[in-house]
Amino acid sequence: MLLGPEGKRRLMLRRLSNDELLHRYDSELVLRLRAPKNLSDTRKLLAKFKSYLGEYPPSSQLAKSFLAQYADRKERTLYRYAQMLRMFMRWYGEPIDDVKIKVPKSLPPYTEQAEVDKLLEAIASKKTHKRTIARDLLLVELALKSGMRRMELATLKVRDVHEDFLIVWDSKLKKDRLIPLTQEIATRLRAFIKDKKADAKVFGLGAPSITMKIRQFADKAGLPQFHTHTMRHKFATDLLERGADIKSVQALLGHENLATTEVYLSLTDKRLRDAIDTLSKPRKKTESGGGPTLQSTATLVIQPHDFNPYTMQFQQPVGRTFVLPLQSNNILLESIEVRTSDPTLSYQVMLFETDLSEDTDPWGEEDLIQMGGPVEQRVFFYQPSSPRPYVNRQKEMKMHGAISVHLRPIPVDLLDPAKREEQKAYFTRSVQFTITLRYRIAE
Repeated sequence: MLLGPEGKRRLMLRRLSNDELLHRYDSELVLRLRAPKNLSDTRKLLAKFKSYLGEYPPSSQLAKSFLAQYADRKERTLYRYAQMLRMFMRWYGEPIDDVKIKVPKSLPPYTEQAEVDKLLEAIASKKTHKRTIARDLLLVELALKSGMRRMELATLKVRDVHEDFLIVWDSKLKKDRLIPLTQEIATRLRAFIKDKKADAKVFGLGAPSITMKIRQFADKAGLPQFHTHTMRHKFATDLLERGADIKSVQALLGHENLATTEVYLSLTDKRLRDAIDTLSKPRKKTESGGGPTLQSTATLVIQPHDFNPYTMQFQQPVGRTFVLPLQSNNILLESIEVRTSDPTLSYQVMLFETDLSEDTDPWGEEDLIQMGGPVEQRVFFYQPSSPRPYVNRQKEMKMHGAISVHLRPIPVDLLDPAKREEQKAYFTRSVQFTITLRYRIAE
């Protein structure tokens, strides 16, 4: 009774041999992982973990030591391994949630329309196998206008093509989805399958054959970076550039997680283009103020004693306030720039209309700015579409603000006791922030 159901389960698991333990956990894997490749990869990694353990039972320390063997792998690979092992250790009752591996935020490739035109021209001008030109052109253009994966193109059947849409069955993650078609593609696709049987595959090509064909066409067109998945990237960026909402793009691509789709926003974000375009325009003078642009700067340093690697298990924010002196208590804010000496730390910046100690609602709507965040970059720049009014309610010629720094957990490659000095150096450095305010005095 003292242990409870969960305690009894953990005690029972610890009495099993490693062979029995992994055999029992395999039932959990089969139910959780629907993608065959994920299941296969996880089984392989756990088999290596079992070999690493030998006769010793699993423990959080041994799990971390096992992961440390792969510290030289690419970040995404190490992250996948950690997720597989973390899931098992949580089931076993000894979680390793303190191991955090940072995955780089890389952008998908951007493909110009001119590159697509070169690929289509390479297909249309084939000197051999001319009978397949129409099929190959349709295959590529369908991929560009539907975002279908390579395997989905290979397994698409005639019965799945309808008047102006098609259905993808049992795709990645066992998800079905409907994809509307443009009128031009729908007409060509129906004409192409007109005399085919309902259960026949539309293109009659396996996934490896599609990959090989696209590679050959791309080489001929002089596009060494173009591959099958490039067409899916092109589909996503084209939709977003034309104003499609992110949730619709997620549904069309069949993404499980919206964050997977959001990476394309970085390639198509109109707000970034609008911000850059302001550099080529003359500064606007408003009725409320047309004086010269003034500048105020504040610098603050996060001191070494703020970092404690021995008590920190999760991200712990460290806050610091600052004051920006002004030449008036009534200004028009033009821009805010924040620079940090360590872009690997995430941080959030807030500006207040009163002293933080006297602000009864520091997160309320009256507060001037909450600058993104947490962000991880050396320079963070904020510029309103038009100069933003700011009035200090205490009639003081100053603006109050605060920075909240989010500390990273202990990196996995620094868990080795032999690297304590390196670990100590990481957590005892100073980080400098410089905040620059540009403004005009309101009339």
